[in-house]
Amino acid sequence: YMIISHEVPISLLEESRNFNDYSYALVHLFELYPQYYHFYLQEKQIGRRVLLDNSIFELGKSFNPVKFAKYIDELRPDEYIIPDTLEDTIETCNSIENWLKNYNDLPGRKIAVLQGKTYKDLKECIQFIASKKSIEKIGISFDYSYYLSSTEDKPINKLNKWERFCIGRNLFIQRLEEDISLPRNKKYHLLGCSLPQELKMAGLFGFTKYMFESVDTSSPIVHGIHGIKYNSRHGLKTKNSIKLVDLIEKNISVEQLKTIYYNVKMFRQFVNKGYGT
Repeated sequence: YMIISHEVPISLLEESRNFNDYSYALVHLFELYPQYYHFYLQEKQIGRRVLLDNSIFELGKSFNPVKFAKYIDELRPDEYIIPDTLEDTIETCNSIENWLKNYNDLPGRKIAVLQGKTYKDLKECIQFIASKKSIEKIGISFDYSYYLSSTEDKPINKLNKWERFCIGRNLFIQRLEEDISLPRNKKYHLLGCSLPQELKMAGLFGFTKYMFESVDTSSPIVHGIHGIKYNSRHGLKTKNSIKLVDLIEKNISVEQLKTIYYNVKMFRQFVNKGYGT
């Protein structure tokens, strides 16, 4: 059973309790929107699970680690993502090392995200993370450039970029499992998704799905806001690549909310199909 969270505009934060299994917070928004930070403090007060992200996807680099540590200490999230560097194995491993040296006692489970440009890089990164006992969970992103390079010589290269990302992560996880076996002393988090059907397709691959504990994606929300409904069998052909953070102040109409709820329901069905027990 995989737990699911969809990032939402501020106007939908309270509504999101109706469809999110846990709450996913972007730390850089705490400084910009006090009501956003207050919502996550409330989540903790009422006993809901919170995962705090370092906002690298939104900012291009991880949020300031000193400020990040302060927010972790204040909010006391159930989990948080250690600062990393996009597609840079060495910098990410150094950042993990420094974090464990300076902030190992902060509350919450530590999640370390794989980073690298090539399969070799990503494999080295997961082996490094696997050696760290205090890291309990590994994040795997939806959009490594490796996914595109690894599919360019296959018949599937006629697929668009988003479809290749979609297949690429499943192929990557399968390759890791066959090559070194995914470390069994960790759980796994899927960061985002290219297209929602990726989660449904996971059932076709041979990796061990039970270790995949959580996923976050704003896809059902962003597409719902734009009036785009998932196809109940095939998901989407392409991705509206606007980030949820750029819609954070958006007010949602009744029609948009209906489409959001439809997409959320379809996404959950896809996850249950691919990762269900």
